Amino acid sequence: MLWVFVVMCCTSIYCYAVAWLWFRMVVPDSREALGPWPSAVVIVPVRNEENHIARLFTQFSSITYPGDWEVWLVDDHSTDQSWPQMQRLATGHPRIRAYQSSGVGKKAAIAEVIAATQSQVIVTTDADCVIDDGWMRSLMATMRDESVRLTAGLVRIAGGSLWNRVQALEFSSVMAMAWITAKGGRPLYCSGANLAIRRSAWEEVGGYGMYGTGTGDDLDLLNRIASLHPGSTRMVRATVDTHGQADAVTFLQQRIRWASKWQRVQGGTALAVVHWIFQVVFLGVLFTAPLGYGSAAACCWFLKVLVDGLFLTRAMSLLGQRFGLAEFLVVEALYAPYVIYVGLQALTGRYVWKGRTYN
Repeated sequence: MLWVFVVMCCTSIYCYAVAWLWFRMVVPDSREALGPWPSAVVIVPVRNEENHIARLFTQFSSITYPGDWEVWLVDDHSTDQSWPQMQRLATGHPRIRAYQSSGVGKKAAIAEVIAATQSQVIVTTDADCVIDDGWMRSLMATMRDESVRLTAGLVRIAGGSLWNRVQALEFSSVMAMAWITAKGGRPLYCSGANLAIRRSAWEEVGGYGMYGTGTGDDLDLLNRIASLHPGSTRMVRATVDTHGQADAVTFLQQRIRWASKWQRVQGGTALAVVHWIFQVVFLGVLFTAPLGYGSAAACCWFLKVLVDGLFLTRAMSLLGQRFGLAEFLVVEALYAPYVIYVGLQALTGRYVWKGRTYN
């Protein structure tokens, strides 16, 4: 009976929390400020992205931003043809520059360009991200208000295969949480794939910390800026598309990399631990069902699937994507063991990403 009580209590708390988040997700987008459009530099770290270089030049050439802007593509010691392509295409281009980083890693590449430029706002995105011509204007709209020091946009995973749709659905929950907490004044997550930071704020917090870590850079900035200046961060609907990971091994390494960031966010560790415990309970109830707890297991999972489905439907709508039943069933079946595994692996702080091992 004690186990049934624990299961029902956890299920009730989980359902209440998800329902509360579902209601919070309808908060409207931030209003566009009325000040002058600040100057901006878009920094795109590039490592072994030869298949994306031509597209990068095409999409950045079509940007419609009223203020002064430039783009720096920064090669991070690529071993393919990325750097030669960047040099060739940047020759004579009025706004796009190719630069080869002398440091190692994404943080060092971005920090070098920031030191070499004078723009009021620093915008970062990734080489594998697809943007439209209005992306930069949408992302920068709130930065016209000088009290805003950091603005984050949305990131969605594109692709029509079931595997890509599964990744898109799973990641939509992360973006939804970022959106909800940002509207509450204390964002828990942002992505360097779609981020704008005021230079004065960057300098005030001392930029990135140690270059030796492979992750946590954007969340470190978010946390420090939000702590120094409460209410100075925003999240807007400016959206970039990225591709999913090609296989499960790379997907898990990426998620371990992301999960290792949560300890850097105020309150992030506690929320991650609570979420992990919920998944342990949900998985545990399945194993105890044959021992006479079948009714408790059925009730628990029915309620979980119901609230998860409602939440993810709205999360996908926030990103302008369609909720699909097939990918939802896959996510529901695998989510608990996936979270448990990634959570345990993230504690070690060790993962492999783009050919580099981080500890």
